[in-house]
Amino acid sequence: MRPVLILCVLLINGIAQASTGGPFHLGQPEERSQDRLDSLAASLERSEAAIEENERLVALALTVALGPFGGHRLYLGTGPKVPIIYTLTLGGGFGVLPAIDLFHILLKKDLQPYRNNSNIFMWTPTEADEVTPP
Repeated sequence: MRPVLILCVLLINGIAQASTGGPFHLGQPEERSQDRLDSLAASLERSEAAIEENERLVALALTVALGPFGGHRLYLGTGPKVPIIYTLTLGGGFGVLPAIDLFHILLKKDLQPYRNNSNIFMWTPTEADEVTPP
C-alpha cells in the first residue's frame, strides 16, 4: 500500500509541476528551438563585443608599452616595415606617432581600418579606401 501511495504522490506532483511550467513542462518544440536560437544569437553578439573590447585594450596597452617600437602595429596586423620605421625614428620623433595612434585606438568605434594597414600613418586611408572621381 505504501509504494502505491508514494507513486500517486509523485504522479500528482509531476502533473502539478507540468501545468505550472516545472521540470516536466516541455512546452512547444518550436518555441524551445527559437528560444535557444535567440539565446545563442545574443550570446554570440555579447562575445563578439567582448572580443572587440579586449582587442582594443590589448592594442592600447601595447601602444603605451611598446609604442615607439610599433608593437601595437604588429598586433593589429601590419607588416614588419612599419615597426622598423617606428623603431628607427623612435615613434616618429620621440613618440608622436604612438601618441596619435593611442588617441585613434581609444576614440574610434571600429578598429577595422587599422587592421592589416601598411601605411606609416595608420589613420590615413589605404589605397583600397580611396575613392577616385568619376
